[in-house]
Order: sequence, then C-alpha cells, then structure tokens
Amino acid sequence: MTHKGVRHEEESAAERKQLHQRALANGFGNAMGTATELALLPGLFGALGWYIDGRLGTEPVFLVALLVFAFAGMLVRAWLGYDKEMRSLESGLYTRIGSRTPRDGSAT
Repeated sequence: MTHKGVRHEEESAAERKQLHQRALANGFGNAMGTATELALLPGLFGALGWYIDGRLGTEPVFLVALLVFAFAGMLVRAWLGYDKEMRSLESGLYTRIGSRTPRDGSAT
C-alpha cells in the first residue's frame, strides 16, 4: 500500500533479494563498460597518433597530443557523468523527503 508515494508495507525477502541482484548486475555492467573504455580509448588514440607521426615524420608529437586529448576527454566525461548522477540522486531524495512532509509544515 502506498500513501503519497511512500511505500508502507514491508517488502518480501524475495523482492529485496531480486532488487539487490539487479543493482549488483547493473553495477558490474557499468564497471566493465568504464574499464573497457579506460583501456581501449587511449590505446586507439595512441595508435592513431603513432600512425600519423609515422606518415608525417613528426616523431612523438601526434602520439602525445592525442593521448593527452584522450585522457582529458575521459576525465571530463567522468566528471560530468558523476555530476549528473549525483544531481539525479539528490533530486530524488528531496522529492521523497518532501512527499513525507505535511503541507502545513508541521512536524508529526
């Protein structure tokens, strides 16, 4: 039973276990995707820089520049993703807290 978006009855043990397993699987999936990205992206940009340097005769210039670009891009993407996730979680938290507060502001 719910009242103003707040669930009052207890979840069964099976529901809690299923929610825990789903959250764990999502966490592993996110971690694997991030690890793959962190491993492959600098490698691809480094290989591209190495190829361009070989064709143009500029030894480590493009290699270093593209590696720095790849690392900077990953840092910015991680920062923005973290910020977006935290804002999403915070807005949900305040919405849930607000739904429990009586409209007249009195504490119960």
